[in-house]
Amino acid sequence: MASFVYGVIIGFVFAFIGYVKNHFTKKLLDVNHSDDVDYSVVAVIAAKNEESVIENTVRNLLTNSPRTFRVIVVDDKSTDSTYKILSELSREFPNLTVVRNTGAPGKSEALNVALDLVEEDIVLFLDADARVDWDFIKEYSKLFRSPEINVVFTDFESYNQSRTLAVILQDLYFSFIKAFVYSGLFSPTIFMNSGVFIRRKVFDIVGKFDPQTLVDDFDLALRLWKRKLKVKFVRGKRCKIQYAFRLQDLFKQHCRWYIGGIKKIFETVL
Repeated sequence: MASFVYGVIIGFVFAFIGYVKNHFTKKLLDVNHSDDVDYSVVAVIAAKNEESVIENTVRNLLTNSPRTFRVIVVDDKSTDSTYKILSELSREFPNLTVVRNTGAPGKSEALNVALDLVEEDIVLFLDADARVDWDFIKEYSKLFRSPEINVVFTDFESYNQSRTLAVILQDLYFSFIKAFVYSGLFSPTIFMNSGVFIRRKVFDIVGKFDPQTLVDDFDLALRLWKRKLKVKFVRGKRCKIQYAFRLQDLFKQHCRWYIGGIKKIFETVL
């Protein structure tokens, strides 16, 4: 019983340290008072069968944004009306680039198609159902005034209106992960590939996404770590993401994460 109590106390202390460490990253944003964005920025999205969310995502990104900001969406062989919706939006927004993935299917390959079209200094990767606006992009882009910043992983939260058991469990899980993992308290920061800003030139160093992996974000994080390129998790405006609604979807998601992650660790070590 005593060991259990000690374990809880130690866990609480480490969680608090991680929370405080994350909290102080807000000071990075406070230093940059100017509203000017010194770097060109592009948002990149891989979309497959996202007809229910993709228009909302694109409109949030491009409404009230400057024409210097661009969005690239790669349709990954959708079988619904995703590509049609994107094509119509591209006629409304000149700074929206829509292309199809004509190579091997999969998110990683679709992202690589987008990277071939990137000319901007900073790349923001987003999932097709993410919700961010220009104020979000402007706030984090200013961090790249520091030459020491190469990768920024932004804070996030769920926008699910239905508080299912799966959503509640994910809230608890990510609270834990933010304190123990994303804070970099025990290891180099791991990140999700939505709401992450990366200098374009970083891909010249680490290469593009691996089409064979199940965990594109974890694979990229390992390659950044091997090159000693740090990832900064910053608490500011939050990228709004959609959590899995059902327990079975949550289970499948975590199976993919952990199976793919363990496989990638073995490949890296061996």
